[in-house]
Amino acid sequence: MHPEEQLSAYLDGELNPGERLLVEKHLQICPSCRSLLEEMKELQLAFSMEMFSLSEPDHLETKIMQAVAAANTRKGIEKLGILIPSIAGMILILLAISVGPILIHILQRGWVVGRALLYTLSQALNDMPVIAVSSMILLLAIILGSLFMLRRLLHAAAGSEMRGDW
Repeated sequence: MHPEEQLSAYLDGELNPGERLLVEKHLQICPSCRSLLEEMKELQLAFSMEMFSLSEPDHLETKIMQAVAAANTRKGIEKLGILIPSIAGMILILLAISVGPILIHILQRGWVVGRALLYTLSQALNDMPVIAVSSMILLLAIILGSLFMLRRLLHAAAGSEMRGDW
């Protein structure tokens, strides 16, 4: 039996002493295995010489370092993408806790003041019909004027769009 599978390990010095001795005994009596071993040695030598003749591309180390730095920067930005919303959320929670009661108090007082003003205005309008009628007329005039101005604005916009002014 030929130890072809073990010749590469023999060549690389990976066999234990007993296996090495068996392969050496076989190589003494088998010319085809000796020839195969010589071919393997030549191939190993040619491969080693070719590998040593190769050199790394220009600026390889610089390119690798730049790629690593870019990857680290992206990871840092990704972490910021999670960190910033988290901080913003915590700030909003702290603001709600600290300013919330003040805002609630202001809104409650504003509601009370608003109700009082509304009651006063309704009483004034009920007590003085002239003010009520003049307020209604003024309100209608404002609404009609606003609608007229909006119509003119829309027509002007449509006209300039048709001319290509936009």
